[in-house]
Amino acid sequence: MVNFPYASFDRNIPYGPNFIDTLNTVIKNIRLDVAEQRNVLDELAIANTGEVSIMKFLDLIPNKTDSPSNWDISAALQAANTSIVATGKRGTIKLNGIKARLNSSVQLDASYVQIEGGGAILNASNIKNGPALRITGSKLPKLDQSCAYFSAFSLQGNTGSPRGITGTVGIEFDGDRHLGPSECKFICVNVAHFERDLLFLNHAYLISFFGCSFTKALNSVHAPMNIINGGERISFSCCEFFNSDILVKGENPNGSLHFSQCSFDYPSVKFFEIFSTQLFLTDCHIEGNGDVFSNPPLTMNGNGATFVMQGGKFILAGNTPTYRNVMDIQANSNSSKGGGALFDGVFISNLRPSTGIFASGNGYISMKNWFSYDSSQNFAFLSLQNNCLIDGSFNSSYLLDNWFISGDSLPITSKNQGTNLAFNISTAESRSSEQSLMIKKLTSGGQPSKIALAVPILSSDSRYASYFYYKKSNLDIGTGKVYVDMKWAIIENNKNNIPTVKYSSDPLSSSVLDLSSEKDWTNVQSSPKVRRPPWATHIILDFNLFELTAGTMFYIDDIFVGEL
Repeated sequence: MVNFPYASFDRNIPYGPNFIDTLNTVIKNIRLDVAEQRNVLDELAIANTGEVSIMKFLDLIPNKTDSPSNWDISAALQAANTSIVATGKRGTIKLNGIKARLNSSVQLDASYVQIEGGGAILNASNIKNGPALRITGSKLPKLDQSCAYFSAFSLQGNTGSPRGITGTVGIEFDGDRHLGPSECKFICVNVAHFERDLLFLNHAYLISFFGCSFTKALNSVHAPMNIINGGERISFSCCEFFNSDILVKGENPNGSLHFSQCSFDYPSVKFFEIFSTQLFLTDCHIEGNGDVFSNPPLTMNGNGATFVMQGGKFILAGNTPTYRNVMDIQANSNSSKGGGALFDGVFISNLRPSTGIFASGNGYISMKNWFSYDSSQNFAFLSLQNNCLIDGSFNSSYLLDNWFISGDSLPITSKNQGTNLAFNISTAESRSSEQSLMIKKLTSGGQPSKIALAVPILSSDSRYASYFYYKKSNLDIGTGKVYVDMKWAIIENNKNNIPTVKYSSDPLSSSVLDLSSEKDWTNVQSSPKVRRPPWATHIILDFNLFELTAGTMFYIDDIFVGEL
């Protein structure tokens, strides 16, 4: 394609033919002969390419009689780095697709050096401790390092160890005295079979990865605590993290890790372990085997620990999940402060912890605008920290939540005392504290008798789940069943300032409380996963007591209504 209005650019000639033509004109104008013109042209062109082949340092490769795949190029690669740094200019080390060994650690200076691997495979299996490659910097200001790139090579540790040798690191980023490997880029680089594939230490920040993969590690990516001036915006785009124990471990409170269109696949222990740092995912894919996790595969704790996933997909395969929760979120103080977890616009499937609760712990979590299949196995509750009720365990001396009689024979003039039924807080029975809600049928069966609990809807796409416990004591008389429906509703107050159900949907879910005999505390759950219709102002639990006989009494305690 012609780059109009400019002439086409030949990538094989430094700076293109326009540069050569202009340079030739200048040389002729200063009246150099042809030989002198050629010498000047060659020197200028070569000086500006700054390319060094690893083959230039063949004399530093000790075992050239072996197959090239057994050559130890550690010293040669280090010498290539040193030669470029000595020029004071940026240069490129060309590996030309070599398959060779690194038997000792190599330090590369991102202030001057970059690598074009050409598909090279570097076998670092003989390194027993420390990094195979250490990326650092030696120059201020660091802006020039934004031109540094390391591309198209594979770095492999000891493949005989399923998670690398203890103490080994694939690529370590470190610096001192305000100098470090900031702002460099890695493109199409594979790192595998180290205890840690990537390790971010002092003065390492603004580092970017594109199309890279990291696998077979105890910990693929590690940003530890107690480092100096590091961790800001470490970013990964279109990268893969898979088949390691822990895929990402972030512990740097002053740093953050950013992922865009990345895949996190099949760890054996955790996808993410977050301590006092922040992880941001955009349009990423998370997938694993739910049958192998014995603990939550995503954990967060510490001051400011934050996990944000926007868009993308979160899937767990398997039919016999062994994990109690998908996440464990331990806030530094409580869910009203600090960090937390946010999922927005994520497609989820088969996330079904054994407890039915997505997140354990006391931390904040919100899941907005999520999607799934019409019929899918997902968790019943997001987090028990997300109870929309003020006093679900009835600890107060009076009702704080919006309970009211919604059906009776005569006009309703009281929220809790009617013609056919009544309810109030009682100390006669309790499950978790010292009180519960006592409900009593006052008249014979067949009389209209309804109680409602109404919760205002928080957002336009809300879905809700609920659970509660009920009990019928052996001292109580009466029999019958109570029918409990979860519905969308419009709630308005009547002239007596008593809430009324102006309109309600068909039941989203239904449960039956059997009071025909003594019943100890029994759990009832509802999680229909249906989005709120635009007209609804509340979600309600509707208790229909019409079938109960006169005098039937039962208790409700530890009730939860929360957003999914």
